[in-house]
Amino acid sequence: MIEILELAFLGVGAGVVAGLLPGIHPNTFTSLLLPVMTPLVATFTAPAVVVFIVTMAIANTFVSFLPAVFLGAPEGESALSVLPGHRLLLQGSGHEAVLLAVAGGVGVVLLSLATLWLLFPLLPFLYAQVQAYLSFLLLGVAVLMIAGERHRCAALVVFMLAGVLGLLSFRAPFASAFVLFPIFTGLFGTSTLLLSSKAAPPPQRHGPVRLPRGLLLAGVGKGFLSGVVVGVLPAVGPSQAGVLVHQATRSQGGREFLVSLGGITTVSTLFSLLSLYLINKPRSGAAIAVQQVIGAVGWEEMLLILAAAVFATGAGAGLTIGLSHRFAGLVTRVPYPKLSWAMIACLVALTVALTGWQGLLLLLTATAIGLLPPFWGVKRTHTMGVLMVPVILLSFGLA
Repeated sequence: MIEILELAFLGVGAGVVAGLLPGIHPNTFTSLLLPVMTPLVATFTAPAVVVFIVTMAIANTFVSFLPAVFLGAPEGESALSVLPGHRLLLQGSGHEAVLLAVAGGVGVVLLSLATLWLLFPLLPFLYAQVQAYLSFLLLGVAVLMIAGERHRCAALVVFMLAGVLGLLSFRAPFASAFVLFPIFTGLFGTSTLLLSSKAAPPPQRHGPVRLPRGLLLAGVGKGFLSGVVVGVLPAVGPSQAGVLVHQATRSQGGREFLVSLGGITTVSTLFSLLSLYLINKPRSGAAIAVQQVIGAVGWEEMLLILAAAVFATGAGAGLTIGLSHRFAGLVTRVPYPKLSWAMIACLVALTVALTGWQGLLLLLTATAIGLLPPFWGVKRTHTMGVLMVPVILLSFGLA
């Protein structure tokens, strides 16, 4: 028991470190840790190692919003938070943006626990039913995203350019496990940093924040619904599901979107781990690592995963709020233009380290595409075509 507690705290610490590293997706961090999994299993019991993996993955989903909001350096699942989060930062409300995302994550985890009795039979049933129509469902998601724009032609061009980038990247001879790093960094990170490098954020308000109950309930509900979409449609990620659900319902703006995105980022990680028990399929790097450690996941292992996820939710949320206070106090004490350029240099260096000089070409191309939406007046969410176009073509047997 003491061993499990030790690795639970160690996992939360690793998740915090991974979350604070600019642009590092939890799957990337997990793949970096895979070489040490063998010595971990040799040193600790398998259940303790599973707790380490789960707490690291869940805690990371909270902390990753800090660099996304305050530095404009997201990883894939928190990438869309850069848009409303950075706007709030420039209004002096960066801490509020983080609180909204944290509230969404905690709320959706609690709602998921309360509805497990329904999710356990429902998710496997829906997953089996949609497989025959997956191609058309994914195409419908793309059509709905573009149809919701006033400038549909511009949105379509951005979507297709990003899709071509995805097709070329995944087929490139130098493609590696880290190929998504320069792509997401360019589409959402460096492009945002370039646009904001001349605008220093005002002094940040980081005292108590009152979050409207109606906004929280709506955001948590949409985050939960988006999580179900991700659990049922294997090719749809948190970002696409969040956009789809918000376009299909009446949204109350960027704050509600941050609540729901915080929720879906956390619950999609939780569902990816539970999918080992529900449908016997790993849906994330953390789930793959868990499967490598213990093999088949039964009822007892599932309860252990749930307990570790609840612990990491509480610890990750508390640490994120505390760190957000520090970030809010520090962000105006440093020259923001210099900080933006320093972050860009850091992301470029990480790109070269993880993907080589070929990855730098991907970063430059993705950055150019990421600059188009604000210039053309369309949502940057259409750059998610980088994943959706290859998956749609593959589902129709065309790629």
